[in-house]
Amino acid sequence: MSEMQLVNSTDPYILALEGYMLCVYKNEGQNPDMQGYAVRISNFIVNLCLAILIRYSNEDVIESVSVLLLQIYTLLVSAFISLIRKKLSVADAHFAITSTVSPLAIYLLYASVRKILRKRSYLYRRLGHHSNETYVALSLLVLLMWIIMDLLIYFADVFTNKCPRITLVSWFMYRFMAAYTSFIFASVFIVILICMWIMYLLRHFRDIRDEYRRHKMKAQPWKHFRWVQWFPLTFKSFMIAQWDVITKGHPWMLTFSVVITYVVWGSSLMLYIPDLSKFYYDLVTGLEEDNDLPTLPYQAPDGYDPLGFGQLLAATVAFPPMWQVLNLIWTRRNDIVAWIKSYPISLWNGIVFILTGHRNPWKKVLERRAENGEAGTFYDSVPLTGPGEERKVGQRTDSTFSNDEKIELETSEPTLWRSTTSFDYPTTYSTSTLYDPYNPARS
Repeated sequence: MSEMQLVNSTDPYILALEGYMLCVYKNEGQNPDMQGYAVRISNFIVNLCLAILIRYSNEDVIESVSVLLLQIYTLLVSAFISLIRKKLSVADAHFAITSTVSPLAIYLLYASVRKILRKRSYLYRRLGHHSNETYVALSLLVLLMWIIMDLLIYFADVFTNKCPRITLVSWFMYRFMAAYTSFIFASVFIVILICMWIMYLLRHFRDIRDEYRRHKMKAQPWKHFRWVQWFPLTFKSFMIAQWDVITKGHPWMLTFSVVITYVVWGSSLMLYIPDLSKFYYDLVTGLEEDNDLPTLPYQAPDGYDPLGFGQLLAATVAFPPMWQVLNLIWTRRNDIVAWIKSYPISLWNGIVFILTGHRNPWKKVLERRAENGEAGTFYDSVPLTGPGEERKVGQRTDSTFSNDEKIELETSEPTLWRSTTSFDYPTTYSTSTLYDPYNPARS
């Protein structure tokens, strides 16, 4: 019996799914220039290095984002050109999507959406005023290309191998199985993350409650149908409050979450399997045996060379980002050494907080917020930090604002926010001004 055997093989949806899987898997790993091991490893390393450079480097942000978009467009445009010439297999089309839907690409798309909605974005603040519209347009175009390619895979007959049509139900089943194989290796880390999040949620219950009230009071209540606004406003305020308290008080949680996303993406790229053609041959053989179909002996792809030109070229692409990361590590070696020295104390403070509730790191965040005179929340986060570690956050100067933000600040009129705390609890404070429960000067 195969590892991919499906239950209830007499179900028509299952049969359609098995037929589609047999068609796709027979072509997986057959194109080493597209799905070779060096190509997959190089793609992962480049994306990871670019994420580090975007987060920590002050000089390489624009260059890193440009390289990321160049990498994505090179794969997608090449796939579409091969598709037009009818020289693209379904397996290669699947891999073109998988290799470009990286955590960093999704974050770029998320930052672009926030930019369109005129909300603050850490990435575009780092980019400054350098062709923001161009990056936004290119990011949204990537999303459109993903959707078009995915629709063509399942509902069009334009590939070299003609796979049987599958129903919408079978399509969702295939997507579920692909997601399952990607998340299975990160399941342990996900469980740890959820358990720690729940633990911090209980420990920071009062902090989250106060932060929730503060966020809710910043909203402008509707004149009519306030009961319609109540639930989404309550849910949004609660989610933002716990996110701010936990990730700002324990920044390592955010770093751990990013690591999990890269583990999931690495699993979807099958980085743990050097030879994809042999791996998928075993899957196809198992499926054929389950369905009493004849099997063929394994044959390596024609002209396959693990050290061929395409593989070596893909490997060399990863060297420039790796060199930039090494240079960044050397430049910031003093900060890294200081972090390593302070990590044991930070770790111990985190353990003490979990066990006793003392040494609450959120209090230090509130102190920095009061010192900086900020009523809002930080939208910047610092990975590579241990539990309870302090971080320095400076005030935004005029040079850190983009031109659009400067114009908006100069032309905008002050808004009188009214409190919506009447939804939850009575208050004796004025409803015409913003009440901050963290202001140490309040009476």
